[in-house]
Amino acid sequence: MGAQMNDSKNILRDKLDESLFSHFDTLKQQENVSVGDLYNLQFLCDTHYYMKVEHEYTPADVEALLQFKDPLAVAMAAREENDRDYTFPVADVLNEMGARDIYPLAEKPEKTEQKHSASVRDRLQAAVKELREKPAPEVKPRDDGAR
Repeated sequence: MGAQMNDSKNILRDKLDESLFSHFDTLKQQENVSVGDLYNLQFLCDTHYYMKVEHEYTPADVEALLQFKDPLAVAMAAREENDRDYTFPVADVLNEMGARDIYPLAEKPEKTEQKHSASVRDRLQAAVKELREKPAPEVKPRDDGAR
């Protein structure tokens, strides 16, 4: 795999991390979180894991996903649309579903410093710390009169 492909793949992986945290932060700020919202976050997490750990990228996959503002949400939608057994050609599925007409495209990339995975780790650790510091909701024992 070429150096440019590795660079693009690393950029995509960072964007997948940023997207997952963005979805998590949005959900955290909602007052009324439904079970459906949690299932959606779970599917985003599953897709994130798959795309970061298991998926074997082609250059077309990387290029296709980097076109979008939220590559994780687009990858999740593509996984839902994929009807092939044992293969997930991301670029082909995105073309077939007309993803460019459905999902917001990323802004043209500027020459900026790439964020490193340490910042992602720091954000994850801060989120876990914040959740641990929150007091657990008080659970009152049920008194249904049975003894």
